[in-house]
Amino acid sequence: MGRVSQSGTIPTMNWIRNLFEDETPMGAFNDGLSQPEREAILDSLLYVMFTDHLITRDEDAVIKEAKTALNWESIQPIDSFMKVATARIRLASETDERESHFLKRVTRMTERPVAKKKLQNWLKRMIQADGLTAEEESDFLRKLATKRTQAIDLSRQSRILEAKDGAHL
Repeated sequence: MGRVSQSGTIPTMNWIRNLFEDETPMGAFNDGLSQPEREAILDSLLYVMFTDHLITRDEDAVIKEAKTALNWESIQPIDSFMKVATARIRLASETDERESHFLKRVTRMTERPVAKKKLQNWLKRMIQADGLTAEEESDFLRKLATKRTQAIDLSRQSRILEAKDGAHL
């Protein structure tokens, strides 16, 4: 049996309780993001972490920090989301088509400037975490930038067509 502290609890029990109290209370702060944007950021961090087939403690620390920093507002607990996201990114990495779909989803979910900026910052931290930039990590960033450019071009084309249609009415 463990030692009893001055507060009357066993120190080991506090450690175990803290282990399961990893989530930030709802409404604790406003990170400026929507829940889908937070999910896209975590998806992207996991993708980059797994893409080079080398998972380091420093990368794991970035994931834990992101989990704490993002104001999680889903009824699905963040750890449950992370399990589903891990399966999702593993599937995304299996084929070019699945990866393309994954990248489109991340791009669509992080269209707002605040989300883009936070995604870029978190990805930069993840890539720098292990002190190495693997070719796969750089490739992911390049593909994500390409999807963003394509999305911007499609949005511009859509606005031009809408303007032309409005002029013909």
